[in-house]
Amino acid sequence: MKRLQQAADYDKNLQRPCGPGEQPCLRCGRAVDTANDHCYWVHLLTTGDLIALGEAYDEADSQGLFPVGPTCGEKHLREYIGW
Repeated sequence: MKRLQQAADYDKNLQRPCGPGEQPCLRCGRAVDTANDHCYWVHLLTTGDLIALGEAYDEADSQGLFPVGPTCGEKHLREYIGW
């Protein structure tokens, strides 16, 4: 498990509207193209922790999958992407 650490400009980036087929990146808040699979997905728990593939967790704590952009996924969350 790893605690999610959002970027310093997360709230500022959320102020920018997302276009069709886009959702905000869970880490930085910038728009991510989720419609065409130009993103990664991470599994977030209610505790704010991220779960790696194959790691055990209590399903009652799951918030589901959330998108992260390619840069955030590759630089900061590599071991947690791929759901």
